Amino acid sequence: RRNSSCIALGSRNLDTATRTSHKIVPRLFFLPETTDMSEPTETTPLSPEGEEDTQALRIAKLQTWACVGAHVWAIAALVSEGVWFAQHRGIKNVFNWHPLLMVVGFCFMTVSTLSFKHYSCMSRDLRKTLHGVGWFIMIILGTLAMLAVVTQHNRHPYAHMVSLHSWMGLFTVLFYLVQFFFGTYAYGGLFPNVSIEFKKNLMAFHKWCGITLYQITAVVMLLGIQEKEGFLPTNCEYHITQAQTNIFVSFANLYRIPAECKSAHVLGFSILVMSVLTSFAVFDFGKKSK
Repeated sequence: RRNSSCIALGSRNLDTATRTSHKIVPRLFFLPETTDMSEPTETTPLSPEGEEDTQALRIAKLQTWACVGAHVWAIAALVSEGVWFAQHRGIKNVFNWHPLLMVVGFCFMTVSTLSFKHYSCMSRDLRKTLHGVGWFIMIILGTLAMLAVVTQHNRHPYAHMVSLHSWMGLFTVLFYLVQFFFGTYAYGGLFPNVSIEFKKNLMAFHKWCGITLYQITAVVMLLGIQEKEGFLPTNCEYHITQAQTNIFVSFANLYRIPAECKSAHVLGFSILVMSVLTSFAVFDFGKKSK
């Protein structure tokens, strides 16, 4: 039976465990009629299949909470990016649109990545559409974000493609386009002559590429945040008169970090946690090896 919420406990792993739970319940909750309840007795051990079902149920619940957490941290990322955007001259600075559009696009990637496994209140066709549309929106926002960088560099002017962030960003864009092309070709419904065998053979590789690309995108964004912090006037530092030999002194002075740097730190941490939770939520743990 499906859960009524979109982020439901009815993921594939949980459905599997629920369908087989009738094998577990009698062993766990029913004792033989001749059992003396006044004396402690040994419970019947679960079969290997029952243990796998119980483990699958627990993992599915954890994955559901990870899915919820990923959405919460996505909101945190949007809020912190909005604060950072306002602190750094807002719309007056063309470059500011680059991180803003990328963060919004990454949140769309997160929703798209989670849609197939966890949005069980939707039909498969609707989840499939949401998955494709979300990744397509990221292409549009990513293109606009790169145009913002090019425009800003040409105005000053600054040289292009000089940082590790830009190199990895270009690799990610090319990887993204290849993944999107094959995904649209095989599963987008635009090419009805694609064979079922080709789709099955591509699916495992498509899933691996998708989650790998998602994580690479997160890493590239973190590199971009770090690079941007280096261009700030304060360089995210504060003045000290003596070495902080005690690590606890450093933590006690975190409030002295410039405000826009703290916003950038929160943004980066939100992206990191969101990507980790999303990867856990969609990972296929499979069955325990014998």
